[in-house]
Amino acid sequence: NREDTFQKFMGITGIASYFCMDSECRALPVTDYDWLSENPVFMERIGVRTEMIFADANDTGFRSKQEYAVKRIKESINNGRAVSAWGIDTGEFGIICGYDDDDGVFFTKGIGSSNSSFSSPILYRNLGLTYDNAPILYCEIPLERMEIDLQQAYIESLRIYSEMMKKKTAGGRAYGLGAYDMLIRALKNDCCDSFGLRYCIGVYCERKDAMFRYLSEIENQFDDIVFSETVQSFGRISELWSILRRDMFDQSMCGWNDLHSPIDLNRRNDIFCIIENIKCNENAALDLIGRYIESKM
Repeated sequence: NREDTFQKFMGITGIASYFCMDSECRALPVTDYDWLSENPVFMERIGVRTEMIFADANDTGFRSKQEYAVKRIKESINNGRAVSAWGIDTGEFGIICGYDDDDGVFFTKGIGSSNSSFSSPILYRNLGLTYDNAPILYCEIPLERMEIDLQQAYIESLRIYSEMMKKKTAGGRAYGLGAYDMLIRALKNDCCDSFGLRYCIGVYCERKDAMFRYLSEIENQFDDIVFSETVQSFGRISELWSILRRDMFDQSMCGWNDLHSPIDLNRRNDIFCIIENIKCNENAALDLIGRYIESKM
């Protein structure tokens, strides 16, 4: 649907609700969930049934899975459907949107487009092998569109957000509100992975802003003062995350070229104040979400 937006996708799928940090602020917790079970559910929430193809490069059947994936991706593109895949440009998901049999390559769009307006093509024989740290063949091929109850999807997205923000710390990783405490503790103990911290700040700033824009986008479909107050609360959260990213960590709002810059720990006290302020606003937003959901039961 051409009227659908990035923020609507992030909000309804629940991706914007994921917020996780570990004790060293590494990048891995950003995708701290079971891809095989949850990614198809993300797509079902927006009314798309998919076929998932997965194989580890060390699996004995990797090459046959790769050949099958190449065939299915080309068929999907011929039907006008791009394919979501892992390892586009780096250890990230992206889109395979075209192919050239003469050169044996797929054309892609991923995070590289944010920095240079260009994502590297992938040779058919390298599909699933482009990211050395995690050589995994993973792609989701859209099969059909399913009807969904949008009003119910909107309410469910708020429930998912509330659930994820209240999730308890486990396995050395903190979720939701606890992730703010983990972040402050890591900065105080001077044990942050600089790249990972900058990566997390960038991703979570994007997610919080997407949640705000998503709720703003659907606000006119509701005549409810609590929902409007919820949108305003997310506006404050998004603004504070932007300040954290831009002013405290000197990261631009587009592109990812500054991830390897060191962190200026002389600003820690100012950073702590902003993080505590964000957490306070998150608490207020969760209270409003709870009130809104309860009013719809």
